[in-house]
Amino acid sequence: MAGKLKAHLNYSTFYSPDLGPYIETYLMVEGNTVQFIKNNNNKFQATVEVLVLFKIGDEIKEFNKYEVSSPELLDTLGGVHLMINFMDQQRYTIPNGDYNLEFELSDKNSGEAPINVSQAITLNYPDNKIAISDIMIVDSYSDASDHSVLTRGGLNLIPGVFNFFPNSRNEITYYTEIYNTNTIFGENEKYLLTTYIENQESGQKISEMGRMKREEAKPVNTILNKFDIKTLPSGNYNLVVEVRDKENTLITSQRKFIQRSNPVKSLNNDQLIATDLNTKGTFVEQIQPLDSLREAVRCLLPLMEVSGEQFVKNVVPTADRATLERFMLSFWVTRGGVNAELNWKHYAELVRSAQEHYGTMVYKGYETDRGIILCRYEQPDHITEQFLDPGTYPYEIWQYYDIANQRDRKFVFMTHDIATKNFKLIHSNMIGELNNPHWVMEVHRYSTSGVDYNSVEEIWGSKLEDEYTNPR
Repeated sequence: MAGKLKAHLNYSTFYSPDLGPYIETYLMVEGNTVQFIKNNNNKFQATVEVLVLFKIGDEIKEFNKYEVSSPELLDTLGGVHLMINFMDQQRYTIPNGDYNLEFELSDKNSGEAPINVSQAITLNYPDNKIAISDIMIVDSYSDASDHSVLTRGGLNLIPGVFNFFPNSRNEITYYTEIYNTNTIFGENEKYLLTTYIENQESGQKISEMGRMKREEAKPVNTILNKFDIKTLPSGNYNLVVEVRDKENTLITSQRKFIQRSNPVKSLNNDQLIATDLNTKGTFVEQIQPLDSLREAVRCLLPLMEVSGEQFVKNVVPTADRATLERFMLSFWVTRGGVNAELNWKHYAELVRSAQEHYGTMVYKGYETDRGIILCRYEQPDHITEQFLDPGTYPYEIWQYYDIANQRDRKFVFMTHDIATKNFKLIHSNMIGELNNPHWVMEVHRYSTSGVDYNSVEEIWGSKLEDEYTNPR
């Protein structure tokens, strides 16, 4: 039995000198969440009905209604269909403007209620300025024998729907277009194209992950390139494309948020601590006594990658004051530059709030799952609490409207004993955080031994899933 429909959406905006601005939408449907039934060819196939709306306020400016079908299968024995994810790509020409892009998706064969997703988008491609399209992540590409919506520059590009790169993926391939350089610089004149990866929090460029190339001005310049990210540590980054003139003056730029998980690659202590920083007269000197400074470093754990966690575990307990001061200053200067002290003070308020609301007899606030998320992403925009329902364990659902370049991200926390105050994170749709497709089952108290997951969710999951999908 298939689970509830799950699909992943992404989009990129571009410009055509002949047609004007347009947007491409990329949809990937998880095969194990849709129903496969026999079609007219006596083969098994799944079909998803899609409704796409482009709205300004309540007015519909463009729409499309269509079906996307999976590959045909001879049978579904052995669960082959569970491994079949299928994709769809569409293109819409619409004027410059601010839109709300709405998707309604439904499994044609299941009879379940449709799911709805919305996203604010902006198209802004002026005729008299240099502009850069969105940066499209490319899963793969090949020579194009026939022209299609996938074809660009003689190649078929398969777009990616994820900005998350686990340690199993060691390359980022990307595509972008640059417009009107011939109008501004002059036909066939040279200009500089700079591409690099930067730390998303600090803006610091990652060494050895950047390049500069001279390009010839044209109405449209197409860029297909890749970065080797084997040595890129876990973290949040931006992929950056810049257009510069011959004097290296920045004209315009474009950024694409990406996340990297690479536990194998970690920084050593010398890389974590900038030895050329002078801590004299800085805010770190004011953190007294030494034990308070140790705790100030420990409470940074929610923001740290593997290398920082190892430093806290192995070095901090016995480190001298000079080492701790240099680490503390390095940490915040890397993230905030001249705003290092302000950023630390703001974070310290989050730590105090985490302790006040989520600290327990056993764990400090920033060590609990709710405290970690609070310190990492700040206060959520909406919290749904349910502590008294006899059919479920006590739970909270946190919603963030806009977080780390992602929209409508949610976190589900649960506890078996509310007296302990220690709620555990059991699911999130935030890229890079814990994702558990059976989180609904974990929240329910009832024994489900020998019962199919989906049938139990149908009996008990409706209210819980509604609170998750439509928080209020």
